[in-house]
Amino acid sequence: MGVMRELVNMVINDKETAKSAYAYGLAYCFENLTMSEDDKKREKLREMEVTQEQWEQFEKLTKSGTGQKGRPDPPELVEQRIKAFVQADGAAALRALVLNGGSSRVLESVSRTYCNMASIQSVRPQ
Repeated sequence: MGVMRELVNMVINDKETAKSAYAYGLAYCFENLTMSEDDKKREKLREMEVTQEQWEQFEKLTKSGTGQKGRPDPPELVEQRIKAFVQADGAAALRALVLNGGSSRVLESVSRTYCNMASIQSVRPQ
């Protein structure tokens, strides 16, 4: 959590960080912290316009599949990461990225991160 807190504080406390070339990198990190490995794979397949079945068939035909499942990332771990991000004032960091002129890619990652955060009911404002 220490590294996450430092990244969040860097965005909140330094407006130049939120405007800089690595603003997208930070937004992307925050997005990936708040989603599961399965969600990442589904998103990548959606971008490629390929179904899970088509991808598995492609792997069989090309023998490119490893035959191994990805690293387990149960919903409980995703929820823990989201709660830690919220406790580290992650929402304020996302807000700073948006308010300081984030590019369209930054805004896209920030919006996905907010959606990922909203999937955990206990972190939603009351």
